Amino acid sequence: MYVAFKKFAIAAVIATPGIALADNTITFQGEVTDQTCAVTVNGTTGNATVLLPTVSSADLAAANTKAGATPFTLGVSGCSPTGPQAVKFKFNGRNVDANGNLSNIAGSNPASNVALQLLESVGGNQINLSGGVVTANSVINLNGAASGSHDFGVQYISVPGSATAGLVTGVTEYTASYQ
Repeated sequence: MYVAFKKFAIAAVIATPGIALADNTITFQGEVTDQTCAVTVNGTTGNATVLLPTVSSADLAAANTKAGATPFTLGVSGCSPTGPQAVKFKFNGRNVDANGNLSNIAGSNPASNVALQLLESVGGNQINLSGGVVTANSVINLNGAASGSHDFGVQYISVPGSATAGLVTGVTEYTASYQ
């Protein structure tokens, strides 16, 4: 399995006998593999932006109301047919609320009482981002192919209180895990 977060530098840990870990330490873990694939979000490499449709605050008037479900595609290409046969994605949300949604971090003119919910697919189950790095259940089965993709989803969700008009922004890092 290969793990490399976008925006995170991953290094291997070299164990040294006799050195105890103390408080305030950072442990880095990684893996070296002989195969990786190029990863894209909606056909774009690197950082990407997924635009959700504009919805009315009336569509998000009650707690846990959902609106604006939007697909986004995570794809892999350049994979070796003899390399990994399956790819899973891991997500690490920034500013995650207690329900595992991406809190609104819009800097200016933010909507209130609105979060973004990551989904296995549009209309699919929530990918609960609570607790740090989370592996999605969805798998890209390569079966000897050099490329593949999966359509995930994201949607607005109202959190306690009635949503007010404004901008909504949420951020997650992602990584491909090869199996």
